[in-house]
Amino acid sequence: MTPFLGLISIYVVAISYSLLVDDVFFSAFNWTPQISFDLSPFNSVQFIIAITMLVSFGLWSSIFYLRGIKNKKKTFRPSYSVVFSACIIATCIVIIAPNKNGSEFLFLFAPLAIIITNYIETIEERWFKEVFLMALLVIPFILLVL
Repeated sequence: MTPFLGLISIYVVAISYSLLVDDVFFSAFNWTPQISFDLSPFNSVQFIIAITMLVSFGLWSSIFYLRGIKNKKKTFRPSYSVVFSACIIATCIVIIAPNKNGSEFLFLFAPLAIIITNYIETIEERWFKEVFLMALLVIPFILLVL
């Protein structure tokens, strides 16, 4: 019964939106999403450095994050999988977003922050942890100067 009520509520909201905005029934159901694979707006020094930093730290941390899922308690494994799935979905959103102005990276920050934080907690070498954290803190300020 609950999924049926959920579908009905979405239907009512969509029709209400159509009536308020377009003054026509069912115009919200004729919407087609815009997809763009054009990555040329990212061809600036600031974007290239920031994206390289996010991708390199994210991939490096994801490797250890995925390795560590097996060592976690069975009750925590689904939440770790959800965070990694959110990271993959956010990456897809960044790639297919129609307006590439940097705002699409907001979808990637929360799951990537969780993954990188879990990796930082597992680093045993103190010097490597310090270098990793300093790079995460210094690079954004360098990007502001460029």
